Amino acid sequence: MLFILNKSNTPQDGAVFILNKSNTPQDGAVFILNKSNTPQDGAVFILNKSNTPQDGAVFILNKSNTPQDGAVFILNKSNTPQDGAVFILNKSNTPQDGAVFILNKSNTPQDGAVFILNKSNTPQDGAVFILNKSNTPQDGAVFILNKSNTPQDGAVFILNKSNTPQDGAVFILNKSNTPQDGAVFILNKSNTPQDGAVFILNKSNTTGRSCVKLPHILVAQGLGYRFWRKLICHFIANNFCQNLHFT
Repeated sequence: MLFILNKSNTPQDGAVFILNKSNTPQDGAVFILNKSNTPQDGAVFILNKSNTPQDGAVFILNKSNTPQDGAVFILNKSNTPQDGAVFILNKSNTPQDGAVFILNKSNTPQDGAVFILNKSNTPQDGAVFILNKSNTPQDGAVFILNKSNTPQDGAVFILNKSNTPQDGAVFILNKSNTPQDGAVFILNKSNTPQDGAVFILNKSNTTGRSCVKLPHILVAQGLGYRFWRKLICHFIANNFCQNLHFT
């Protein structure tokens, strides 16, 4: 997995994220942004070669990057709810109980399927994301934040019961949410680069290592993982960035 940026770490048309070794577009692989890094209709994320909607493939936003009913994420051709597929928000982008994410037709909790927030969109311990019926941690399933929605060492994202690094599983941040060498994202046990696996930043987030801004990493990292994880990361990058002070 290669990230291609220019020397000043600013995006350029069709070059922000390139996720295959030969730097050629392939289905579910390329992110295309414009030079100002602002979304444009049907062009923020391009996940198939022709940029046409296909089931579980295309993200369509509007130019102002504000959600509209049933249109923020289009994950099947007809934009109708299907199990594990459609995100439905309201126009004001405020969550409502049990309705922020609809991942099955009846919007009822099932293992690895439903996100439940409260109406004020404030996190509560162990309840921000509910991915199994009993809201208990299981491998690759539960996100646990604290009530103030601030990161704490090794606890922002908990994806296995013991919160220990395993391949493609654990995100480790520090309390100040600032990058540190080789520690921001740990996606394999040995923290060594492999395709689609490890993100290594340095403290100043400058070129010479993988210097990609945090929201983009959160969006891009999920492409090689199960589909719902990709969607989780996209939501976090776009909705929690202000609270978590991502740049």
